[in-house]
Amino acid sequence: MNLWSKGIFKIFALVAMLCIVGSSFATSTSLSEISKKPVKVEKLNAKLTKLETQILISKVKVYLKTHPNASADEVYNYLLKEKLTRIKISKNKPLLLWYPKLNEQEKKLFNEDPYKGSIALACAVESFAQQYYYYGVIKSVGTNADAFRHGLWMSLIASNINKEYALRWGYAHEGYESRPPNTDLQNNIDLRMDIYNDEIGVNYAPSEVMNHIVRGDFWRYIKEDGTIYNYLIPTDGTGRIR
Repeated sequence: MNLWSKGIFKIFALVAMLCIVGSSFATSTSLSEISKKPVKVEKLNAKLTKLETQILISKVKVYLKTHPNASADEVYNYLLKEKLTRIKISKNKPLLLWYPKLNEQEKKLFNEDPYKGSIALACAVESFAQQYYYYGVIKSVGTNADAFRHGLWMSLIASNINKEYALRWGYAHEGYESRPPNTDLQNNIDLRMDIYNDEIGVNYAPSEVMNHIVRGDFWRYIKEDGTIYNYLIPTDGTGRIR
């Protein structure tokens, strides 16, 4: 076992010990534990655990000390070389990217502050993993699961950085430097749904997002039975497998 493997083992051992000893404290679900004993959304903490962010963010911090002007692509290539771009969510399920492919606006925002950008991407992985656990899907355009993932992602970024940065990332993810113009929102139901859910999500703690999905405070346009609407409808509690 090399030094890096030993280090990873120590991180997992430490987190496991803390979960046992400090079970009264709410912690964010570990990606590696999702298929085993996941934490319910109601118990998600606003701060990500070291287990989820340690590998990615600590490596980025070290890299940026010697490469302070590194671009998003350069950071990604470094993580790729270090074999840190993927992590399993369970033994029999597909891999999720640590570092989702960024569009040009996301790269621009990432390059402003790679450390914050890395946190935003770690939050993305967390939101995908939670979506998969609660809804059993990776692709979820237009559904309750889609609304949940967007809301949770923005909530996590806002909790770990701030609301302003979260919204900037939400807009950048859709390809815009700032809030999309109303004409674009009116002509694109996917865009309208995502932006609305992003702007709602930043106002809730991660532990509150699922409750607001069930209450109908977010928007979708596809029901779980496959019915597609040409306008937005409230979310609800359907589609969850847990």
